[in-house]
Amino acid sequence: MRTVVAVLRGGPSSEYEVSLKSGASVLDALNREKYEPRDIFIDRRGQWHVHGMEATPEKALRGSDVAFNAMHGHFGEDGQAQRMLDAFAVPYTGSNAQASALAFNKQHTKQEIKKIGIKTPRALVVEPPHDGDFEKLAFHIFRSFPHPAVVKPVTGGSSVGTTVVDSFHKLAGGLQLALTLAPKALVEEFITG
Repeated sequence: MRTVVAVLRGGPSSEYEVSLKSGASVLDALNREKYEPRDIFIDRRGQWHVHGMEATPEKALRGSDVAFNAMHGHFGEDGQAQRMLDAFAVPYTGSNAQASALAFNKQHTKQEIKKIGIKTPRALVVEPPHDGDFEKLAFHIFRSFPHPAVVKPVTGGSSVGTTVVDSFHKLAGGLQLALTLAPKALVEEFITG
């Protein structure tokens, strides 16, 4: 009897296309002699599909021995999919819901690893300027923060929205990009290595 592997791909995130490709690679790589792949596609609205038909998550996962989560970004990497799989008692690859949620938020991750004595680059958490003036925000940061620097959304994956900045104008653009993707941005000292 072959192991039924539910491959979750797609999902309501900005990394939808990457997730579709990742999931397709997993489906192609599974040895059909040992595994029975089940392609579970989650569309951009969060609707689940199996065998080309809309289904509830419970119905789509029914009979699966294990799930391979190939979703990226929100829902796939932030602990939500993991909590759902836990609720339906479907074992899965990757980290548990708590670890996934922590790792997805770079600000919280830095706080936790600092608690155990691991050094991290100097950082600053930034929220969107109330007046919408990203150049003024960038000016204050550029004057007081080492550069080059790395600007990234606090949440997200696959380096989406990450910019290495070495000038005032690049910093303003990097902040604006990162803050369109997440409610906060992380500005970190660039470490060569």
